[in-house]
Amino acid sequence: MKSVLTQWASDMTISLPQASQVREAIATAVLASHPPVSVSDTRQDVITWARQVIETGETLILDTETTGLNAHDEVIQLGIVDMHGTVLLNILVRPTSPIAPEARAIHGITDEVLAQAPSFSHLHETIAVLLGNRSVRTYHADFARRILAQTCAKYGLPPLEVAAWDCVMERYAHIRCPLGEHGFHKRHPPTTLDLAAKV
Repeated sequence: MKSVLTQWASDMTISLPQASQVREAIATAVLASHPPVSVSDTRQDVITWARQVIETGETLILDTETTGLNAHDEVIQLGIVDMHGTVLLNILVRPTSPIAPEARAIHGITDEVLAQAPSFSHLHETIAVLLGNRSVRTYHADFARRILAQTCAKYGLPPLEVAAWDCVMERYAHIRCPLGEHGFHKRHPPTTLDLAAKV
């Protein structure tokens, strides 16, 4: 009985590594013949995209600060810069409601500072002309688009017309996150712009 077990253990020592090698070879062959769509979103693709954005020079970069993150919150600071680094707009906006303490802890803007700022309704036309159906790059585009839309709605103003929104946070994710074992980008929590700028 002992000799049988010894032989079996010896066979397993040889066959397990072979099985692992065969499994890896099959996985490699399958990925080579049927690559996932997300494999094309590589670090180099993002670098190429960034160079194209800079070279065309038509894109605007937008950043906002807000009273908070919820459906009733609104813009309290708006910055728009072109691809040449020219600041087109950098302005505080007086909101209709107080700033949430957790938002104030992030951006440091107080209700007192905003008391003399213009309202969003006074700035809407200027912002609309600047954006003027141009492409906009911003960090966390879904949030920026939503907060601008709900601020417009709060004042009964038409939505701002933007040709296309591009999320720099999502582009950064392709650089920050390596491909997983099956060729897909690993999931990760959203990264703050401050942290991304330090990488």
